[in-house]
Amino acid sequence: MTGSVTSSHDYRPHIDGLRAIAVMAVIFNHMDHRTVPSGYLGVDIFFVISGFVITLSLHNHHAADLKSFLAGFYARRFRRIVPALLACVGITALAAWLLDPDPEISLKTGLTALVGVSNLYLLSISADYFAQKSALNFLTHTWSLGVEEQFYLLFPLLMWFTRQPRTGSRGMAVPLLLVLSAVSIALLFAIPGARGGAAYFLPFGRLWELAAGALMALAPLYAPRLVKTCATASVQMIAAAVLIGVLFLPVAPSAIWALAIVPPTMILVLAPPATWPFRALSLSPMRWLGRVSYSLYLWHWPVISISLMLFRPTPRVAAIQLVVTLLLATLTYYGIEQPLRAQRAPSVQRRLFMRLGWALLITALMIIALLSIANHKPLGTNMFGRLPPAFSEWPSSSSRHERDCVLDGKRPLSVEMALAQCTVSPSRAGLPTLWVMGDSHAGQLRGLLGALHERAGLGIHLVETPGIPFPLMQGMNNPLRENLFAQTQPKLKKGDIIILARLLFDREEYLRPVQDLDQWASAVEALAQKLQPLGVSVIVIGPVPMYRYPSIARCAPDRAGRTPCDEPRPLLAAADASVNQAFRHALTQNSNLFYFDSFSALCPSSRLTCTPIAKRVPLYRDRDHLNALGAASLSDAFLEFLRAHQLALTP
Repeated sequence: MTGSVTSSHDYRPHIDGLRAIAVMAVIFNHMDHRTVPSGYLGVDIFFVISGFVITLSLHNHHAADLKSFLAGFYARRFRRIVPALLACVGITALAAWLLDPDPEISLKTGLTALVGVSNLYLLSISADYFAQKSALNFLTHTWSLGVEEQFYLLFPLLMWFTRQPRTGSRGMAVPLLLVLSAVSIALLFAIPGARGGAAYFLPFGRLWELAAGALMALAPLYAPRLVKTCATASVQMIAAAVLIGVLFLPVAPSAIWALAIVPPTMILVLAPPATWPFRALSLSPMRWLGRVSYSLYLWHWPVISISLMLFRPTPRVAAIQLVVTLLLATLTYYGIEQPLRAQRAPSVQRRLFMRLGWALLITALMIIALLSIANHKPLGTNMFGRLPPAFSEWPSSSSRHERDCVLDGKRPLSVEMALAQCTVSPSRAGLPTLWVMGDSHAGQLRGLLGALHERAGLGIHLVETPGIPFPLMQGMNNPLRENLFAQTQPKLKKGDIIILARLLFDREEYLRPVQDLDQWASAVEALAQKLQPLGVSVIVIGPVPMYRYPSIARCAPDRAGRTPCDEPRPLLAAADASVNQAFRHALTQNSNLFYFDSFSALCPSSRLTCTPIAKRVPLYRDRDHLNALGAASLSDAFLEFLRAHQLALTP
């Protein structure tokens, strides 16, 4: 044997220092990404450290058989991860229910985090780690724990079956780790979504980072010269400079940048005591931050998310965020982590695991209960006069719209059922029916449709296809929507109106029209031409004002009625005009095609600013969707629009 792996019980103070850099980079990046632009890569540093420490623990843990080997490993991991996680998830879930008008995603993320699959849940709902809305999920950050826990399912088995403890041989662990790393890096580039999607959340594109740490833990066995080279002062200084430099790179966020942060981290985990990086990383403040880094990581995101919902970002708010995070982490570390680590007697540990199991079950049941109980007066919006429901009831006692009138392929709902349950006939013969089609921006019109049916007796139909606009553009395929329209066409009668609504602004590039707007406008024109011989009109619903606030809860007015979410009208009007422009040609060429300017209805030209609040009551449920009241408030303008264009309102 050319080298030996140092015992996992030998304390390495500089590892805690690396943890400190990683966690503070992440925290400052999440508080304000401009301070440490690539600080999110601190998670990648954590992955390398975790692979390094876990490998030392496994390599030096002697067990007579596989069962004892795995039982010991999972017991240590369970005791290390679960107690603080339970405290954070339980308290945060309760805070989300109390504060957030729409806590469902936060609660479901917390529930899946308890079983180590929150990364898979976030991927299933098409979450984007770097999107603004992810900051409003109080537990988005638990995705990294999911990746690590999924790594634990494979790695202990690999270590057991490849090690040769009697001969001291390195066995097959190193070759296998190298192969797995190569495959993982290839998948990182092959899987889409490096900027916060699949490649970011899935363990397949992250395995190589944990394997990198594992390889450095085993390096004394297979590459003593490499260890010696990494130990030189010059190499250590270069690695430290590169690591700090990468964290401050002002580049577009992506998981691909892990390729720049992992190599210097690999070198620094092997830092010998004589080098400057080792001494700097081993300073007392750095060691303390490293020891509480897990609790710091757990608490920082909920604290930031809650404050984002309640306050405008300012240096003072950022300072409070940091103080509160440090306080919660300190309490968790000394009140939960440390006492439980000290309990090592087998009989005590058995009782501990049983109690943790019960706590895990109780926390999960609490979250399930919160998911089933609506909080009609969340504290995050207590300055509003009232908080209208996100959706209005569909004017049919036989259906509930969000259950029966949303075709997303996830519900056991047929097109025939949707058509029957989500269509309400006119109150008098001869009145037209409004057939509303589109994505969630069509779904937001439910309050408007209910008001039109009640006030004018119009027939109404609405089936929402989330994320799928209508008409479909060239190259798009959605059998559900296509089948729905095919079955709708025979029901159309002269005078009926097709209403089209969809997302028209890019959510990530504020007020930039969606890239396929011109293509969609052409598809709308083709649809209007197809329907003209039938005497059916088409109305395109223009975009509602789109705001920049992360949550409508942030818009609660002060005692003087001022809200921090108002936007200058000229800015929003220019964006609205750019969307309107895309339909100018089609409107002049097709007498049955119309454009309803919902922007002007909600923010008249007489105003200097646009506001999502009216008389201390919000009109929106998020930054670009109206709530039930906001949609219903369009009814006067829409009825006037129908009269102005001589679209029949009386039989």
